[in-house]
Amino acid sequence: MFLNGSLENFSVADILQLLSFSRQSGALYVQGAVDAVLYLEDGDAYFARRDSDSPLGDILFAHGVDESDWSGAVAESASRDAVGETLVMRGAIDGDLLAYVVHRQLTDTLFDLFRMPRRGTFDFRVGERHEIGPVKRYKVDALIDDTRHRVEEWATISEFISSPSAMVSVAPELPSESVELTLDRRQWDLLLLAAREDRSTLTEMAQALERTDAEVAASLDGLIRAGLVTILEMQAPAFEGDPPALETHEPASELHD
Repeated sequence: MFLNGSLENFSVADILQLLSFSRQSGALYVQGAVDAVLYLEDGDAYFARRDSDSPLGDILFAHGVDESDWSGAVAESASRDAVGETLVMRGAIDGDLLAYVVHRQLTDTLFDLFRMPRRGTFDFRVGERHEIGPVKRYKVDALIDDTRHRVEEWATISEFISSPSAMVSVAPELPSESVELTLDRRQWDLLLLAAREDRSTLTEMAQALERTDAEVAASLDGLIRAGLVTILEMQAPAFEGDPPALETHEPASELHD
């Protein structure tokens, strides 16, 4: 299947559903406010990355994978795109942890793609695979439903934090001589983490606490309003308003079997 065109004619969800329905294997390149690649195997998604992401090796190093194990797995299996399987077989990483990392890459990438303006292009490249390999596959429809729900959640909290890439820091001083605030356990954990890991992004804090971005943002709300933590800056692309409704459009791009 040859598929490329404009995001004004097809949404990312439309394209993924078409590729999933026809059980395609390959890489979907998206260029716009967010540049990203999503990888599919027989219609299921198994990995994704944004151009702004750290290399996968660095992400796995942060989760305890030894650099020598990574290098060895790449040398042994990169030619057959099975680095993930090799890492698990070597005992370099637990399979569930690797699945978590892969799923996080997928969901964070889709979240940004669903929120960006519908301007840009897409290009599906049949047969192209990522070196990590389809060590864990995810149903496209389930990913789309989860991402839409996450976007809806984010819309309710974007008044005070407009992006998961917002940097969070403990306030250098209190806004007044005294602040009365009752903290729950989640807010206390966040305050300690913000003090220990100054200028972490909201997404990094969510990963450290094994919570969703929306859950962390909701807990941060009271801390921000009390002046105990501050939002420093944004690193993600600026998104203009709400994304358009995800609708099926008449084909206006090239599509060939």
